[in-house]
Amino acid sequence: MPEPRQEPAWVLLDACSLLNLYATGHFERILRESDFRFAVVDYVMRTEALHVLKGGAGPDAGERVGVDLQPAVDAGLLAVVEVTGTAEAETFLDLAIHLDDGEARTLAISSNRGWAVATDDRKARRIAAIAAPEVPLWGTLELVKRWAERTGLSSTEIRDILLNIRERGNFVPGKQDTLLPWWHSVIGR
Repeated sequence: MPEPRQEPAWVLLDACSLLNLYATGHFERILRESDFRFAVVDYVMRTEALHVLKGGAGPDAGERVGVDLQPAVDAGLLAVVEVTGTAEAETFLDLAIHLDDGEARTLAISSNRGWAVATDDRKARRIAAIAAPEVPLWGTLELVKRWAERTGLSSTEIRDILLNIRERGNFVPGKQDTLLPWWHSVIGR
């Protein structure tokens, strides 16, 4: 008798990881082809994850471009959640002392629902490790690398995606990021 199929794990995206994934130019594809289910806090979607940069060369390369998450929501690829119940509200209030509202809401929901968090913010990762060590933490590069391997992207496609993250998401992994060598091997120094 076959084993019951297990539901994919939930990953709650904070603003920085969401914007980095959006900046790839393949946001909906990543959500659809990954082996996770993704969500974002309504507050993050409405007030924090608003713009990426245009990228590329030229005089308008640094201009801000609006982020439109509604197609991903409408397609059922991105769930929108908010703090509910006493336990999540209390956790949020405890975390809001140390983190901004979006990160505090994200971590409060994840820790109470048993979900993972995707964040590239060093402070948020440090606080999460102390306040909610049971919450699995993912970074943008981990999610992208896992998706790229899962879908068999070419090295050229991966390079273009990482360049988009750098140029449009204005993100470069920190020295502590375990995938920094991978980043450098794909796009160079």
